[in-house]
Amino acid sequence: MKRKDFLQGIGIIGLGAFIPNKANAAAKQKAFVCNPPNCFLTPAVPEGPYYFNTNLIREDITETKTGIPIIYNITVVDINCVPIPNALVDIWQCDKDGIYSAFSSQGTLGQTFLRGAQMTDSNGQVSFKAIYPGWYNGRLTHLHVKIHFNNNTYVTTNFFYTDAVNQLIYSTPLYTKGQNTTTIAKDVELKGDTKRFNDLLMTFTGDTSGIVASYTAGINTTVSAVNEPDPETGGQFVLRQNFPNPFEDISTVKFSLLQSSEVDFSIFDLEGRELVKLLDSQKMGSGEHFIDIHRNSGLYAFAPGVYMYQMKVRNLSGEFAQSKRMIIQ
Repeated sequence: MKRKDFLQGIGIIGLGAFIPNKANAAAKQKAFVCNPPNCFLTPAVPEGPYYFNTNLIREDITETKTGIPIIYNITVVDINCVPIPNALVDIWQCDKDGIYSAFSSQGTLGQTFLRGAQMTDSNGQVSFKAIYPGWYNGRLTHLHVKIHFNNNTYVTTNFFYTDAVNQLIYSTPLYTKGQNTTTIAKDVELKGDTKRFNDLLMTFTGDTSGIVASYTAGINTTVSAVNEPDPETGGQFVLRQNFPNPFEDISTVKFSLLQSSEVDFSIFDLEGRELVKLLDSQKMGSGEHFIDIHRNSGLYAFAPGVYMYQMKVRNLSGEFAQSKRMIIQ
C-alpha cells in the first residue's frame, strides 16, 4: 500500500500539580450551548505556521520552561452533548517570550517544549500542565488545539484568554514583554471576528500562583459512530479498538471474520511507514480472534507515541482493510 493511500485511509492527510484556591483572575467562558441535536460546535481557526507532530503523549508539556503554571481542562462532546472517550486532543503553544519549539526560524529546532497530546477518558476529559503563554506580534494570546476522533480530524482551532487574565499575568516580572496590545480586529487569523473569539474563550480561575483554564469542545460527530462498521470492511470483518489504550506494556486487539480469510496485521507510524507486520497472509477461519501487541517483544520495540494498526483481509469476497489509532505511554 502506498504511503499516500494509507494516510488518506486513516484521515491524517493535512494532519508538581497545583490547585489554585483564589479566583482573582476569574473570567467566564461563553456558556456552552446544548440543545440536541444542535449542540454548540467549536469553530475552527487555521493551525498557523508552527504545527509539528511530536508524537508525544503526555500530561505535562512544560519541560524546562518557566512561567506562571497553568492547567488546561478540556472536555470533548458530540452533537448530542455526550462526552467522547478516546478522542485525541493535541495542543501546542509558545513560551512566555512568544517562542515555539521545533522550528529553526524560532531557534528551537529539535526541541519539543509546550507540545503534547492525550486521549480523553470515559468522561471525555483531558488535563494538561503547562505555563501561561506569552505573545507575539499580530496574534492574540492563544492555545492551539487539534481534536481527532475515530481516525478523523474534527477541528483545528485556537482557545483564547480574556483581557483580565492576560493583564494579570503579563504584569508579573516573569513576562518581560509586558501587555499584548493586539486586538481582535488586528489579529491576523480572526480579522475582527468577535463572535468566533467569544466562542473560543476559555473559563479561568486562579491567580498569579497558578491558573486553571477550562473549555468544552463540541465536534460534529456522535459517540455511537465509533461502533459503526466502517465501509472499507465490506462487512467481512470487525476490527475492535485495542485494550487497554493507552498502554505501557501489552495491549490486545480483538477481531472477528465473517468467513475464512487471509489476514495481514501491521503497525504504522503517523507518517505511514510500516514498522512491523505481526500477521502476514495468515490463514484464519471465521469467528472471533485476537492478537497481542507488545511494546517490546524482543524482536521489535516501540517508543512512547501514537501509532496506527491496520488489518487487511482477503477472501472470496475481495480485499478489505481498516486502520485504528493506538497510544503507547
